[in-house]
Amino acid sequence: MDKSMNSSGPQADGRERRLLLVVDGAVSDSFYTSILLQRLDYDIFAVKTAEDAIEVMMLAEPSLLLTELNLPLMSGVELLKHVKRDPRTRSIPVIIHTNDKNPDPEELCHREGCEKYFTKPADPNELYAAIQNATESTPRRFIRFRTRLGVIAEAETATERTGYEECITYLSENGLYINTDHPQPPGTVLPIVFFLRNIKIRVEAIVLYSFTRKNRPYGEPGMGLKFLHISDEDKNLIRIFIIAQLTRNIAPKGKGSPPL
Repeated sequence: MDKSMNSSGPQADGRERRLLLVVDGAVSDSFYTSILLQRLDYDIFAVKTAEDAIEVMMLAEPSLLLTELNLPLMSGVELLKHVKRDPRTRSIPVIIHTNDKNPDPEELCHREGCEKYFTKPADPNELYAAIQNATESTPRRFIRFRTRLGVIAEAETATERTGYEECITYLSENGLYINTDHPQPPGTVLPIVFFLRNIKIRVEAIVLYSFTRKNRPYGEPGMGLKFLHISDEDKNLIRIFIIAQLTRNIAPKGKGSPPL
């Protein structure tokens, strides 16, 4: 198989983007899952049947397979067994995401080697954590959401304090990435102010890594920061904002996005 399809280009922090294979015969469910995962910064290949999924895996190895149990021909359980018993595909992690409310298949799926079992719709935080744990050597704990938010950061030196306005391109409960041509060096502590719609968020954050146009000519220059000081209220507002944005216009019936 072509291992090059495991990833498809770098993200802002230098990690490779992952290709996920989604198997679901229900058009509306496949659409919801695929858009949600795209908004979580994954590349998605969606098919309707287990047979199609097997054909795809013979051509290119995805980083992860996410499948419904109720499929038109071969079932999701049979697909899981096929993947885990074929030496060519057994290393591909499998997550079950199903409408089947019967608890009986869950134990069987775990015995056959699935990483995680969810009934639809999975909580986005839990689904993201499961995918991260299955595909990354250093998995992220929190959803990292691509966005565009104005931000004011202040850098303090021994002689002066300067403020500059830039753009947040990634946001999580734990930190953010600021796109800027003037990134500060790792270890710099910055007071940060940004708005979630009309709500002002104030935090203090430390620079973990930074990229300039010179050392990353084809990537996004900027700096990744981890929050050092943030109120529980502001952290909760960030969590609500991210879920609302992730599920906007695609939330399953009866599962509306939380308001902000």
